[in-house]
Amino acid sequence: MRLRCCLLLATATHAFLARRLALLRRRTACSAATTTTETANATLLACAQAPDLFYLGDNETLYLRYLNSTRQLQNAKVEPKTIKAENKELITQLWRDRRMIVHDKAAYRKLVDGGDTATTQLSGGCRRAAAIWDDNRGPDEASAVDYIKLVKPELLLNDRRPTRDDLLVLLRDFKERYPYYRGACAVCGSETEFVGEIKASQSEETAAKAGRVELRSCDCGHVTRFVRANDVGYALHASRRGRCGEYSACFLSVLTALKLEARWVFDTTDHVWCEAKLGGEWVHLDPCEASLDEPEIYQGWGKNGTLVVAFSERHAEDVTAYYYPDQSKDVATRRLKDGLTDGALRAALAAYETRGAGYDP
Repeated sequence: MRLRCCLLLATATHAFLARRLALLRRRTACSAATTTTETANATLLACAQAPDLFYLGDNETLYLRYLNSTRQLQNAKVEPKTIKAENKELITQLWRDRRMIVHDKAAYRKLVDGGDTATTQLSGGCRRAAAIWDDNRGPDEASAVDYIKLVKPELLLNDRRPTRDDLLVLLRDFKERYPYYRGACAVCGSETEFVGEIKASQSEETAAKAGRVELRSCDCGHVTRFVRANDVGYALHASRRGRCGEYSACFLSVLTALKLEARWVFDTTDHVWCEAKLGGEWVHLDPCEASLDEPEIYQGWGKNGTLVVAFSERHAEDVTAYYYPDQSKDVATRRLKDGLTDGALRAALAAYETRGAGYDP
């Protein structure tokens, strides 16, 4: 009887999905008759034995491995479906309902945001910067103070101004205390394989203010949930795991807790760090690298810069030329290719600076 119920549920779920896709195609055909090509295509995997969880990506092995690890399925079969640009509403709803793992993140961004360009990345950077500065600032700084007390409590004295040497001590300690998470299994410590991302659970949203969780599969059979925390206290004192996203926000709170003017720096080449004003000048600080005043480090890595923006609480500045001084011509070419005009950039930064309640770039 239980097997029969599961099969009936699976059939109903797939029928719903088919009807949904057909409806969305008809809507698009009526409203976009002049469009002859699709802007995005992706593969959505479904499993009849797990009708409540889909997989955006074409790696059937990883999908089945995850299902076998978490649900002990036997002889499960996967059915691929082609997802196109008109299916944005469906994909968005599956994500919100925690019914979809996203492995192909580039395809997801194309489906939901229309592409993965400097323009769409800028919107994401502005949104994240606003959240860092506007949400939970008091508790975040309190958590940072607890960290400072462990390393250099004398910096919290009212008449003590941090020096470059003080900040370098903090950076070196931070990197050692909070190593960059590279995907080790939470049970056996072995290397794991990236399965995908899923919307954070309600408990993870509450504890870590997380929006997403990275799922990683290990040969030992365990699936590690790497919570992408937006709460400084959670990252510093609970999980003690993170990458540049978590650690840049944490160290920004360390800087502001020390009463320094600070900025959160966003690079569209997928990295973020901090700046602090020392001696009247903005100085680069990267907690993941224990790096102080080495702005050309990323150019030295071979990164191709397109846009770097430094966000203070109420100001945003394009600082690309400071971090990629040898790439000015290439930067202009990349921005042109991505459709990022000077006017659009100025408008986005101005909107950030004048944001109010409900700001959502």
